[in-house]
Amino acid sequence: MLSKKYRIPKTDFKNLFKKGKHIHSNEIALIFRQKEHLRNNQFTVIISTKIANAVIRNSIKRKIKHILQKNLSRIKKGYQIGFLLKRNVDKTDKEALEEIIIKLLEKAELLS
Repeated sequence: MLSKKYRIPKTDFKNLFKKGKHIHSNEIALIFRQKEHLRNNQFTVIISTKIANAVIRNSIKRKIKHILQKNLSRIKKGYQIGFLLKRNVDKTDKEALEEIIIKLLEKAELLS
């Protein structure tokens, strides 16, 4: 589980979506922006209530946060990164999710 210092404050959500760059896959959209004076990256995982039920949505969010925790040292510092999950993400297993997230981060040039 990601600690509080790695979470995006609610006051920054609008700026992330307005000023951030977007990269898409079939299952996940990656939204990121560089923010000055950040020592660590900040993350958020957003999933619509239209996707499955609460148990499945929370399970998917936990899987993604675990993947981020595992790869935290590889991600460049000083970014706010949001993962917007799309409808068919609930049919994706953990290994495929990790592969998709790594590809998106590489495409955004956020991996060191």
